[in-house]
Amino acid sequence: MLFIPAGGVISGLLSTVIVPTFGWRGLFVGAGLLALASAVFFAIAIPESPFYLALRPERKDELGRVMRRLKTNVDPNIVFYDVIPPREERKISTLLNSEYRTITIGVWVGFFCCLLASYTLFSWLPSLLSARGFTHARTGFVMSLFHSGSIVGGLISGILFQRYGVRKPLLGIAAAALIIAIVLSVCSIDPDHSVVLTIIFMALGLLLAAMHNGFYTLTAFVYPSAIRGSGIGAASGLGRLGAITSSFTGVFSMGLSAESNTYFLVIAAWLFIGLIGVSVIRAPKTLVPAASSA
Repeated sequence: MLFIPAGGVISGLLSTVIVPTFGWRGLFVGAGLLALASAVFFAIAIPESPFYLALRPERKDELGRVMRRLKTNVDPNIVFYDVIPPREERKISTLLNSEYRTITIGVWVGFFCCLLASYTLFSWLPSLLSARGFTHARTGFVMSLFHSGSIVGGLISGILFQRYGVRKPLLGIAAAALIIAIVLSVCSIDPDHSVVLTIIFMALGLLLAAMHNGFYTLTAFVYPSAIRGSGIGAASGLGRLGAITSSFTGVFSMGLSAESNTYFLVIAAWLFIGLIGVSVIRAPKTLVPAASSA
């Protein structure tokens, strides 16, 4: 997930060069062509999952090539079988049964609000900065450092989660992001304070990325393997719904921020609700011991 903000850093730097010459349409065309080229590259260069290939005897030669790349030899005569849990244990409705309902609601609220706050910020912050007198170059630089903070946040969160578990650090991260959003709501957003604001935005980017990573990690711990994929998939889908919703909340909050910083209070509100979502998540008693760190 580190390369998501890395792309943001690169696009922010490129925008300072491309937008003044070719406009925002030129930036979108260039980014779209790069995405298409990346898709072709991935289709050619990335092999299929060994687990997927192992269950398809007709593709055993392809499995052998993949395993050799992994420095592992597989006997071509071996037959693989998948151990499938009982169907009732794999239903997506299990996410909302009495044992997992509170967990699922907390995870869904957390994912939705985390991505809603994140996308409201980095999708609409350039417009706010431009309206407050920041040049295109300065705005692009601020956004690049915001995404740079996200890269650092991804690395730091991994260290914290490995050492202290997930839930408690995630609570602290969400609370810190909430505090910074509130601080921004009373700051003077103008080019004269660009250095201080850039540092604050970089710190907020760090915390939002760590929060995002934390929700993925926590979700993997609180569900058993039979429904873990469904749990993560559903939560991720709710998160993307939050990202889509930011298109509407961004317009709303920008309208409120014509003469004030209410924009950041809107972001703080989503972070507060996300913090509540984290606080209600507890690993179920029937889960394996590995989840205890959550």
